[in-house]
Amino acid sequence: MVIILRIPHTFNTRKHAVLTYRNTKCSVEFNCRKYHCSIASLMRWNKKYDGNDESLLDKSHRPYSKHPNSHTDEEITKNQESCETKSKYRFKRTFYQITYGNWLFTPLY
Repeated sequence: MVIILRIPHTFNTRKHAVLTYRNTKCSVEFNCRKYHCSIASLMRWNKKYDGNDESLLDKSHRPYSKHPNSHTDEEITKNQESCETKSKYRFKRTFYQITYGNWLFTPLY
């Protein structure tokens, strides 16, 4: 069984594929076979490339704004504070359980 890993194309591969596509009279199919890419990828790189090396670099996929349903900063701090207080009580409860070995001796909170 052969496992094929999908590794993204490097910057040099993209640049050379676009330059050979623009400068030679080879067919698009030959160029794609040579650089192991699809026709759509080659055309996308060709459209993006403006002679500047930074135009073919990967850009971030992170959104500019937060999701509308995401927590606000106030809610995040409130949740962090409640988690800290819960962890303190959890530690006391396990301490009493280990010390006395029974839940009857644990204090009520």
